[in-house]
Amino acid sequence: MLASEQGVMCGNCELPVAVSPSSAMAHTGEFISWREHIIDDPTKGVSDLSGSDGLSMGDLDNDGYEDIVSVHESDTVYDGKPIGHVRIAWGGQDPKTWALSTLASGHEAAAAEDVSLGDVNGDGFLDVVVACELAHLIYFQNPGKDFRNKVWPRAILEVSRNRGSYIRAFLADFNGDGRLDIYIADHAVGHHNGIRDSYFLSQPDGTLLESSETHLSASNFKVFDHGAATGDLDADGDMDVVITDMSKGGKIQCLLNDGVGYLKKRQCGNIFAFGIELADIDGDGDLDLIHSAHEFFDWNGNWKTGVALNNGRGSFSYRRIALPMNRKWGTVPEVSAWDLDKDGDHDIVLSRAGELYVGTAVEILENLGNGKFDSKLYELSVAPASFKPTSEGNEWNTYIEALKFADVDEDGDPDIMLVSNGDPKLPAASYMRNDGDMHFTYVKAGRGSKIQKVPHSAFSHQEAIKEIKRTSLLPVE
Repeated sequence: MLASEQGVMCGNCELPVAVSPSSAMAHTGEFISWREHIIDDPTKGVSDLSGSDGLSMGDLDNDGYEDIVSVHESDTVYDGKPIGHVRIAWGGQDPKTWALSTLASGHEAAAAEDVSLGDVNGDGFLDVVVACELAHLIYFQNPGKDFRNKVWPRAILEVSRNRGSYIRAFLADFNGDGRLDIYIADHAVGHHNGIRDSYFLSQPDGTLLESSETHLSASNFKVFDHGAATGDLDADGDMDVVITDMSKGGKIQCLLNDGVGYLKKRQCGNIFAFGIELADIDGDGDLDLIHSAHEFFDWNGNWKTGVALNNGRGSFSYRRIALPMNRKWGTVPEVSAWDLDKDGDHDIVLSRAGELYVGTAVEILENLGNGKFDSKLYELSVAPASFKPTSEGNEWNTYIEALKFADVDEDGDPDIMLVSNGDPKLPAASYMRNDGDMHFTYVKAGRGSKIQKVPHSAFSHQEAIKEIKRTSLLPVE
């Protein structure tokens, strides 16, 4: 029972996030009720989960309700305990009940980093592709029947076995045959022993053919991928790939599609970038490259957060827009773009952190046109001035790992969903409420005095989840 339900007055005391009042209000004047619920709680289950790195949502069982596939790195000492988990939370008609299944665990899912969903074999059911940073690539084929209790057919893609360092997985139809193909971005340097990104083309019989040697030019090149994105870079109607190369001072590599799935690599920008996003920033009809940096250093002017404008042919080498630097919040791990003020152009949102990922802030950049931006910074989690971290694994490591957009308060303008690493200092359920005129208010999960339904696109069900129902784990081959 909540303190307010017991009639207890708290005054100015700090309530737990899950029971603190919400200031999120809809245009009707009603409060939006947020209640934080841990759907996948390792203390109540059998899995030793930690280090949740990514999730994807989709209707895997075709029951009309979205399910959640999450990947958990789970290594307590990086590179020292290469285990992980791939989990499915099954949604259903009753939003109060979730069924949980383990798709893979242990060394099979070593340091699971990213997951993508798509109907790879064309049977009408979503399949699962997982990139494991310390192991390999796994393709899980949805059996389409008795999917919750049956071992899913799986394949560890042979070219990836014992290579590891995979960080991003993309499903897209690269060769225009109507079937989903797979592109995997690979760290490929240092303690990672990978040698290249990997590329798989779907075949008519539902299998995946490793096509890096035949369809990926310069397939033996080593790049330190930290970010990757897909889109039509050269406006020729097919899907291309752009990746960051953090080695040797930093570069942007473009893999341009010839229309039938052959990806030709060329350097398309001299930029050091953590994260990247593709969006038409200057309104000329092509995709520009928004790139984030580590602003505590500057190697030959490359370590800057900014926008590299597309020349219309898939090159970002010439015209660039510098965005404001911030030495206090100089680590910029994530970047995204959306038309936040509905004026027809893309605005930019940055996730910022201090050195060694201490604390977090969100910077919102309003696109004013002509390469000009108005900046507003929102500090969300600030460490004491006396705190001196010695490594990235510090107690103030609370940065935003992903930025999503949804009209949470149903007032007609987009709000910013913040997906954090789940540290208690920065609740996983929070958002930046768009108050209009590019003014935002940070709202934590909590409980309001009235119930206002939250759109499904905001990664929330309509009512509070009061209990968790678990099924038996899927066996692991």
